[in-house]
Amino acid sequence: MNDNYDEINSRLDAISQKEAAQQQAQQTASSPHRPGADARARQSEQNWEQVKQDASDEIDVDTTAGGGLEPNRDRASWTPFPLEALPLITRNFVTVAARALNVDPSIVAVATLNTAGAAIGARLKLQLGGYDWAAAPILWTALIGASSLGKSPAMKAPLTLLRDKERELAQAHASAMEDYNREYSKHKKLLKKIDKYNEKAIDKEEEGDEEGAEELRQKAANLEQSPLFKPPQKPAERVLTISGDFTLQGLIGFAAENPMGYQLYLDELTQLFASLSNSSDGGAAQEFLKFYDGTSSRTGYKNEDKNRRASQCWASILGGGVPSTLQGYLKGTQYERDGLLSRFCLVWAPPIPPEQYDPAAEMTEQQTAAMKAVLETLVDFTPDYYIETTEDGGEKVNIPKSRFCRLSLGAKQEFNRKRTDLYKGKFYSNQDAQISLLGKSDGLLGRVACLLHVLEQTERYITDETQRDLQYKFGLEQTVAAREVSFDTYKRAEQITDWLLHETETVYKKLGILADDTDLSFILDRLKKYPDGVNASAIQHWKSRWRDKAGKVQVERLLEIGVKRGLWTATVQTEANNKTYTLYRAVKK
Repeated sequence: MNDNYDEINSRLDAISQKEAAQQQAQQTASSPHRPGADARARQSEQNWEQVKQDASDEIDVDTTAGGGLEPNRDRASWTPFPLEALPLITRNFVTVAARALNVDPSIVAVATLNTAGAAIGARLKLQLGGYDWAAAPILWTALIGASSLGKSPAMKAPLTLLRDKERELAQAHASAMEDYNREYSKHKKLLKKIDKYNEKAIDKEEEGDEEGAEELRQKAANLEQSPLFKPPQKPAERVLTISGDFTLQGLIGFAAENPMGYQLYLDELTQLFASLSNSSDGGAAQEFLKFYDGTSSRTGYKNEDKNRRASQCWASILGGGVPSTLQGYLKGTQYERDGLLSRFCLVWAPPIPPEQYDPAAEMTEQQTAAMKAVLETLVDFTPDYYIETTEDGGEKVNIPKSRFCRLSLGAKQEFNRKRTDLYKGKFYSNQDAQISLLGKSDGLLGRVACLLHVLEQTERYITDETQRDLQYKFGLEQTVAAREVSFDTYKRAEQITDWLLHETETVYKKLGILADDTDLSFILDRLKKYPDGVNASAIQHWKSRWRDKAGKVQVERLLEIGVKRGLWTATVQTEANNKTYTLYRAVKK
């Protein structure tokens, strides 16, 4: 605290010296009989005394202020998740799981939607208009809260339902690899046999035995007509969820064999941020952004043998984070430039009140089995793909084409209206945000609409025997792809998207990313008292509600925003010891 006091006191002394010099210059240049000269001098002295008094009061505040973020969210600023927008089976699972885990339903709902979207991946996309603009149901979600909030159990609730499916896929892949290795061994033996015939034919030619050489070449040609001559198709391993390997090289490697996407699960999301932010130029973070839109990606090692490539990258991200830890990342990196945070839907749910705790609550086997059936059906919603051996001995993944659905006429009209409102800033936008939250809003709406569409059709598919029998020969993929996203489904998707955007912006403000107009007004009112200006260090110690949330980073951000808005000016000053600082002065209007 003494160091802070000495720093501010020295800067105030510098302001005092400058003020005294200005007064001396005015007195020298002015006539002693000039009207108002004495009044201006007295007013300047009063202003300076007020600055010193306020600075002294605000330094004292630092001895009691703890700083940092509150670990838990208060319910006063909380908006409940719109559970009524979820399909029936999903809604029942979310409600019962949240009660059994003693967490807010929003955490389970977001985790379940994320897992369902990862199970679908890029196998189905929603056409939104324009050239090649389609949204896959891939979501990046971060659950924020203290360690005791129950984030991990809530995130694992839907993930555990896929463990049996993951084992089944692993066993199927192991069996397929045994068949592949056996066929590949026969293929290699056949190639060796053909090579031997051709070598012997050359020897026969050198001996002058043209008839014998032709006979050997014919045998080699006959073998080339064998089904074993073409290399077998290597099966690709289907990965549903990855946890632990979040290096760019590892993630691209998984994407190479899972072109339709997979889920990246991280109990602590800042591990991913730290891993991708290690490179000085931010190249890893920029490369990882391609996993949001499914574009091709590669690592940039100088050693080509270490490089990994994937022609199509899709990854759904589900992770948790402690508020103070996440804010530490925000303070140390240029998150506006790397674009990672702007693609995440942030949810910071409050803890369940003690009076609502139900220790006897548990998920019934029937409800768990129903949601498990939905997720497993989504995993099966895919055509086969494989790894093809190229002529040069390399491998190439045969990527199946995505199927597409579309908005109904009414839903499309509503979507276009919503987009217009979004770009006008009517929905959860902030003109001062340095991140592109608004730019991701319409795409997020398309992703959620596509996800809800498939979820609803899947629940109908597994519960309606008549519907399933009629469409059995086409399979779920044809059933979903042939249908339009109805107006009702779109409106439910709009409810969920609005909630996600609203909650994300609220978390942004709590983490000190977006400016609050009340904070700007507070600074402006105080600056009006100091016509000669105040520096950022003094402003940081003012009694204000942001003080316990973001500290110096938030204050500096607010000051930059105020300058851009024209609320105050910033003037760079140079002290005698060659140190520079900035004085902020309110603009007179």
